Amino acid sequence: MGLLPNRYGDDVRPTQSDVAAEAGVSRALVSLVFRDSPKVAPQTRERVLAAAKRLGYRPNALARSLASKENRTFGVFVYDARNPHLGELYESVARIAVQQGHELLVAPGYAETDQEPALITTLLAHQVAGLILLSPEISSRRLRPLVADRPSVLVSGTSTITGLDSVTTDEIAALRPVISRLVELGHRDILHVSGGPERSGRERSDGFRAAMAEAGLEPEIIEARFSEEAGRRAAEQLLTERRMPTAIIAANDLIGIGVMSALMSAGIRVPEDVSIVGYDDSPVAGLEMVQLASVRQEVDALARAGFDLLLNRMANPELKTDRRHLPATFVERRSIGRARKRRLKL
Repeated sequence: MGLLPNRYGDDVRPTQSDVAAEAGVSRALVSLVFRDSPKVAPQTRERVLAAAKRLGYRPNALARSLASKENRTFGVFVYDARNPHLGELYESVARIAVQQGHELLVAPGYAETDQEPALITTLLAHQVAGLILLSPEISSRRLRPLVADRPSVLVSGTSTITGLDSVTTDEIAALRPVISRLVELGHRDILHVSGGPERSGRERSDGFRAAMAEAGLEPEIIEARFSEEAGRRAAEQLLTERRMPTAIIAANDLIGIGVMSALMSAGIRVPEDVSIVGYDDSPVAGLEMVQLASVRQEVDALARAGFDLLLNRMANPELKTDRRHLPATFVERRSIGRARKRRLKL
């Protein structure tokens, strides 16, 4: 069958749902056509193929391999391969893949949003059966056309990509026990160093605001990025402005370690002068020389739920979008203590 140019443009690929709408049939029936199912009447098959031709829909052998369960290779995209939490999460995904007899192709990114489409397209070019996306930051508008014809699941980081199954930590609830514990220790002046304007950074900031509001406290936020260097710069800003809260909650452990390092270098004691909390409970947070209190995301539970969602989507493509939010736990370590009673001289 000759193919006409894609009427949607090069950046947006028509999907089986589009073909179904064009032909006036169900998406399930379109799937049967492209799997060469004998259950489809010849006239209906011709109508679906004609609709696909008009739209410029380009089928491939993926549907047939999914139906026969011959393709057991999944693609894994990692937004930032340098992030300890995402490294730990990938390790868990890889372990589960081996247990279940799957193979993985990995596309590691380096926290560059502009890289994401190319890396995801590379995985798709290898005809993977499905995609596991670890904390992507690409916009819904750009991501959805890329993965429209491939079962995909979002694991960790955000829950707001329209139409994608996802499993994430409940960011709104995660900081409640942290704020509660800090208030119990006498803290009222609590500052958040954010992860930036991308979705995951915004959601953790939203969780901070919600937890502070529930405690009757006024939130204060310094915008940063998910890096140790950004944490150091945030601490230097506080020192320059000669103001210091009694507690700082960082959007991840790397930021928390950067804050801690810069403050301690300036003679600020942790936790006697300032308590510091991280997020992710990555392996570095528990090192004896660090001992950073942190919000623990359950990486094994995230990875296992991600696999469940992907396999469910492959078996039942017509299911409604499934979004799961897992609880987090607060791991208390030496970086927090009672609030200082006097104004800190800087």
